[in-house]
Amino acid sequence: MTVEDIGMIVGCTVNDVDAARSATAKRTARALGAIGYVLYGIAKSARHRPSRNGRPTLIMRVEREISASLSVRSPTIVEVAAAAGCTRQTLYRRLRALGTSFEEIRADLLRRRALHLIQTERLSIKEVSYQLGFSEASAFSRAFKRWTGMCPNAARRN
Repeated sequence: MTVEDIGMIVGCTVNDVDAARSATAKRTARALGAIGYVLYGIAKSARHRPSRNGRPTLIMRVEREISASLSVRSPTIVEVAAAAGCTRQTLYRRLRALGTSFEEIRADLLRRRALHLIQTERLSIKEVSYQLGFSEASAFSRAFKRWTGMCPNAARRN
């Protein structure tokens, strides 16, 4: 059965079918465009909207990306930006708009994890430094002192 045969049964021509198909395609494209525009707006506002704990979702995503590979090595801003679906410069701009930077987020995350590991886990300073991605315990100790104002052993005693 051909399109012409169907047209005769239904009572319309091939041109009528093509016109209806074209109009339907245009309406569908307009509807999808409107839906896409709404979804884009929602996604854009979600980047800057605080999550339940008050931290913007973009900062939490950067923290998640850093945490995921922290014990192996510290990821670069380029790697984190790629995982977030943007360029390095875009990530830099968005973080700056939130009043922070990649380096500040990384340092804050390392500081919080270091305090947690030192105060709650029974790990040596060398093991903690390895888990946080430091190549040497002395580099970790210097960073810890810069972050907290005390050496790791003093923090463990407190």
